[in-house]
Amino acid sequence: CTVVLCCMRCFACGLVDAQFACSRCRRVQFCGAACQRASWPSHKLVCCSTSWPSDVTDVKIEEERHHDPGLVGGKVRRLSLDAPELPQLLRGSIPVVIVAGRNQDKSRKWSFDFLGRYLGDNDSLCVVEASAEAQNRFSYYNDNEMQRQEAKCNAANQRRCQTRAMSFSSFRQELNRAAKLRAAGERAPTHYCQVALLTRDAASNTTRQANGFGMGWGQNLMDEVDADFRVQAVRSVAGNREVHYSMMFCGLAGGFTPVHYDLEDNLFLQLHGRKRALLLDPSHFSNMYPWPKHHPQDRCSQIDLEAPDFARFPRFIHARHQFVEAILDPGDMLYIPSCWWHQMEMMSSPPEVQCVSMNFWFEAAAWFNEGCDKDTPTWETPLTGHKWVKFLRFIEHSVELQVPHSWIRDVLLMSAGRKPCPLGNDAILEAVSVITSAARTVCPEETDFQQMFEELLQGRFVEAA
Repeated sequence: CTVVLCCMRCFACGLVDAQFACSRCRRVQFCGAACQRASWPSHKLVCCSTSWPSDVTDVKIEEERHHDPGLVGGKVRRLSLDAPELPQLLRGSIPVVIVAGRNQDKSRKWSFDFLGRYLGDNDSLCVVEASAEAQNRFSYYNDNEMQRQEAKCNAANQRRCQTRAMSFSSFRQELNRAAKLRAAGERAPTHYCQVALLTRDAASNTTRQANGFGMGWGQNLMDEVDADFRVQAVRSVAGNREVHYSMMFCGLAGGFTPVHYDLEDNLFLQLHGRKRALLLDPSHFSNMYPWPKHHPQDRCSQIDLEAPDFARFPRFIHARHQFVEAILDPGDMLYIPSCWWHQMEMMSSPPEVQCVSMNFWFEAAAWFNEGCDKDTPTWETPLTGHKWVKFLRFIEHSVELQVPHSWIRDVLLMSAGRKPCPLGNDAILEAVSVITSAARTVCPEETDFQQMFEELLQGRFVEAA
């Protein structure tokens, strides 16, 4: 795996190759002391804290929560697109809501009826169907990993969501059918339409329309989104990075996607209706008990934010009051930095219950490239935030390349010196050597070395009998 040292921009002036990180939070970097002093009035609002001040226009909203309110300790800042501090927050990988402004009036048209003109009867749209037992929870599953019998983790994998291919009109019919069942007092599944619009073609390194839709309706839809919500203007503020992937989400108030993280930066645009987002800093990786990388629910937490089990997940107590909340009104855009935990909850805005959103994932940071499989990695240290999360994933990925999934936990234990290596098994010995060498590069001190393996192991795999 080749890992290139990152090229950080100064939080204050935006120049590349900023060498000096803030000694308190280590989230942002500067050219020098002058830039750090100049930007302190804006940086101090978020330095060493995720409990940020609310905007004075925020309204306290208690409805339709799918989380323990005690988890929330602050609100995400809300800024206009022309706010002078916005570029600094984006460069510093700090969540921010870019408020709708004049976009809010245009969001009214983005209803299911309007989308039906574009999506029509194409029968290849992906719809997630959550059973009645899932209670409006649209959980993510990797179908390829679901088929692997050797993936063993510390909780029974009871899948309550299935994906189905159908047309947008069929999706709406399913919504109506379920509503009638519930009105009659019967239990019914819930549905969430996920339309892939853009995807990255690895062979040509270009972005193209997804699902074989071509450049017709898909491009027209993207142009209309940009005209209504100034997406390109936001991209320019974010450094004009290439969009790697884009999706549209359609559902009804009450549904939600459980807490998870993504590897790329995300601009999340609320087109119609409202959503609540809960976000948590990547530094809480071990407190969130994520499934192992090879698990069907990779990048998802095992914790239910509605009813946290502190006895089973004791470290989660450190995440209490550390989540920040963002209420997204129509036309608002939320910046979700790489590896920030987030849960998205669909809300009603009476009499409206339809909820339509769209996101844009940007290319991953240049310093980390998990797709390369040769040469020796080099790492910028100390690693914090999303860089630390990606390093932990690199360790898991390196093991995954060399041994079956059923051996991953054992190899991690052997690399940490907590279990003897079997004699004569060259594959395992080679894996242990690679992992130990990479871990020592970033964690030369024994205490840090063991703590890293503690984060990788505790509560994520089946405990040895």
